[in-house]
Amino acid sequence: MHEEGENDIQEPVKKFFRTSEKLLAKLSKYFDDLDSDSEEGHELQKEYEIAAETILAIHCEQIVTDASQVLIRLLEDYINKINTHLLSSSFFDLPGRKTDLILAKHCLKLLNPELASDRTGDTAIYYLLKYLNLHPEKLDIKQGATQILCAFFSLYRHYTDGLSEELAKQLQVHNLWDVITYGDWVAPLLVEMSYSTGDARKRSFEKLSAVQSWMPENTSSFQQLFTLNALAGLKRKWMNSEDRRSLISGLEQLTAWISPASKEEIVENLAFLLAHDNYELAYPISQTINKLMEGRIFYKPIDFCISALLNHRDFLQKLGSRTGTFNMLNDINKYSELASPDCQSMLMASLSQEFLQVSDVALSGLLCKSFNQLHVPLPPDIQDDVLAKIVRLLRYNKDSSPPRSHFNDFCDTFIKFGDNMTRTSRENLCYDLFKSFIRYHGWETISKPINEHFSKLIEMMSPEKQKQLIEHARSQMIMEFMPELFDTRKTFLQWKSQAIINSITIIAALMGTVTEKMEMQTRFFDDLMVLVMDKEQYYETISTATKTLNHLHWHLSDEYKIKAIQDLFDLINQKAKYYHRSKKPFALKLIAHLSAGLDEATCEAVNDGLLALIHKKGAPGLKCDAIAALIKLQAMLNPQKRTAVAESLITYLKNPQKKKIVKVSIINFIKEEQKRNPLPVYETVVPILIDVIKLKTKHRNFQIAACGALCQFSTTQKSELKRSISSALIDTIKNTTDTDLWQALYQSIAALQHWLTPEQKTKFMLDLIGTIPNTKKNEQAQRLKALFTLRDWLSAEQHFPALEETLNNLLIHLDCVKNYRLLEELMPILNESERINVIHHLIAHLDHDSPYMARYLIMKYAANINDNDKISLLARLRKLGLQGENWETNRAKSLFVMIYNIYHQSIKEKLLENVAQQHNLPVEITQHILGYARA
Repeated sequence: MHEEGENDIQEPVKKFFRTSEKLLAKLSKYFDDLDSDSEEGHELQKEYEIAAETILAIHCEQIVTDASQVLIRLLEDYINKINTHLLSSSFFDLPGRKTDLILAKHCLKLLNPELASDRTGDTAIYYLLKYLNLHPEKLDIKQGATQILCAFFSLYRHYTDGLSEELAKQLQVHNLWDVITYGDWVAPLLVEMSYSTGDARKRSFEKLSAVQSWMPENTSSFQQLFTLNALAGLKRKWMNSEDRRSLISGLEQLTAWISPASKEEIVENLAFLLAHDNYELAYPISQTINKLMEGRIFYKPIDFCISALLNHRDFLQKLGSRTGTFNMLNDINKYSELASPDCQSMLMASLSQEFLQVSDVALSGLLCKSFNQLHVPLPPDIQDDVLAKIVRLLRYNKDSSPPRSHFNDFCDTFIKFGDNMTRTSRENLCYDLFKSFIRYHGWETISKPINEHFSKLIEMMSPEKQKQLIEHARSQMIMEFMPELFDTRKTFLQWKSQAIINSITIIAALMGTVTEKMEMQTRFFDDLMVLVMDKEQYYETISTATKTLNHLHWHLSDEYKIKAIQDLFDLINQKAKYYHRSKKPFALKLIAHLSAGLDEATCEAVNDGLLALIHKKGAPGLKCDAIAALIKLQAMLNPQKRTAVAESLITYLKNPQKKKIVKVSIINFIKEEQKRNPLPVYETVVPILIDVIKLKTKHRNFQIAACGALCQFSTTQKSELKRSISSALIDTIKNTTDTDLWQALYQSIAALQHWLTPEQKTKFMLDLIGTIPNTKKNEQAQRLKALFTLRDWLSAEQHFPALEETLNNLLIHLDCVKNYRLLEELMPILNESERINVIHHLIAHLDHDSPYMARYLIMKYAANINDNDKISLLARLRKLGLQGENWETNRAKSLFVMIYNIYHQSIKEKLLENVAQQHNLPVEITQHILGYARA
């Protein structure tokens, strides 16, 4: 009987990789019922046959997970086939072809994920069905697109719930699956799956898995048969190990066909196999169980499976198979958190006992991983012993390092069950972990898990223990040089750098929790300053120390802060060969940071000290950093003092002998102050800023800073000030050639536009137009984009011919790709009439010599032009395509087809005929275009 079954299935299986005569016969029989006897109708019936064959071929060749992609391919093939005949006006002579092509393209548009990225898969199919349900009258079963839809929904039966009654009738949806696919393809595969062996069985599973996403899940009779055959195979005792392996792997591939009720039974059978079969099947069994368990929990088979794995593990342990024991424990971990509470408790008890007995660190770590996955507590009678061993494994020992293997698992177990330890044991272990964090800083396997649990470990320590940890970290941070181990102190500090950084991290984290904050933070501040001032310290150490000093919220006494600030000023006043390599930039930042919260008199003293640095002879960088520190202090000063500061800086700004780089910082100071809390004194600096932007200097940052500062006077009510600023900006921009300065001036003018009268705005735009011809090619784009952006200055009824002339002049000189690039950047800024003007020009001048950018712009905006322009464009492309046979004419034909496919639905035959006459097109061209319009 087995041999007879094998003979029966060989021919059908081979037959359905390509078009079978049996398939064509059944399809033809179906179309006989559609009463389609004409020669044209017979020709179009083939679309149904081709679609059905293509779907079957796709599923034979690949595993399809997105049915919408199948329908997209069918429609694209159909449209491409039609496009090959587009240049033949006789193609659309058959009735209904135009409507059918329109339908096919619209369906493709609704499905195509490129047009709507959120519509893919089933979402795209149901989006299409929503449209078809609203417009069933657009369907004609005698036409190709409708027949493609008929074949698709007749094979993909699980989408029929989305078809309205009328749509199903129009599509003539029928059970093509049962008629064709199941009887002649799937049924033989089911027989092959059940009775064949070896590679034949594997092939049958692969073929079935290719169509599992094709149909509704576990509803068909053949799917029920598949489940019954699979269960029978699992229970079959005579099946050899390799065939059973292929059956189990096949079940993993086809879980969608198994009903929820049957899944539990299959899991039970797999668990039974796991308990009584060879270990070599454990991996495929566990993979299949995991797949079947997705979204569901079967306590009974999972508990049985875990018991079976434990039995296997005991057997392997007796054989002395260390690798097998480890692998089996990994398999147990896959299911342990899905087991019932009773099973988890049993497993915890068993594994805990083993944990106490083993000395292998790797196995201990794997057992801890098992503990961490279970949702039950440790057994009360051995809980203390288990935790004591965890403590031993994690405890810091200066003579031996902790186990790097599975250190994270030990940490996770401690964090999970640490609340069950005594407070002393718990905080002692936390302390030891932080000691390891400092000492074994180069071992990521140790430092990473401690970093992950950093906050939790600190919370588990008492204030007393935290203080003890601070002392230990401090001792590591200021450790003395060990000449017996290192040649030089610098080498020692480089080796010790990460340990010092980790110590700083620990102390900084604990500074907010200690009770004696002021005392502890004062000492920590001193320690950090010692590190920063140590010339031999490694760069990373100094960087961490300076960041901590400048960011930590310091609880220091005012007296200490004042003394620290004075020491920092002393440091700044020391001579240094290179300013930026010295500690002075850091000192200035720290002065500003420490000054926060001090009394007004002290802040004034600090302020005076910073001003003295600015006026004192010294490095420009020092003065710039002092000005940056001054900005932070101003909020703590009274208006009189702030005014005095401003006057002092303005005096510096007026001095022509001073460095411009420092003046840039002063202008930025004025900009920030005028924005945040303006003072009348800042208005006196406006003439200086105006003089700055008019300067002929190479220091453009000086002038750009002045432009930014002038913008901050936008709220002034003084008309004379407004007039002077706006006039200066407008006059300066006329003669500016530097691109960056021009942009800064333009942005300032745009920001202050509410100061300008309509006449001033118009004059500015005209002046801007006048500068464009004399501007370098690479700078014209900047000016043109600015010009068309300023159109918002004009009222709706205001006509500005110069703007139109500028655009026309650009179009006339489209002589290089760069100008087309500029035009592309301008298009979003242009208004609708200007864009139409551009498109008209591009269409009118389109020829074989047009750069590719011209064709690109036409293609980009082709869908947004009116019908007349669409017809003009098609007519011109068609004319170009008739000029012989070469690559240029073929390019025109290709562009015609691409653009035609975008919007042919909107072209009306009557309008086309009128436009063709308006353009005085030859009769043959008009006939061709009319042929396209009938599509």
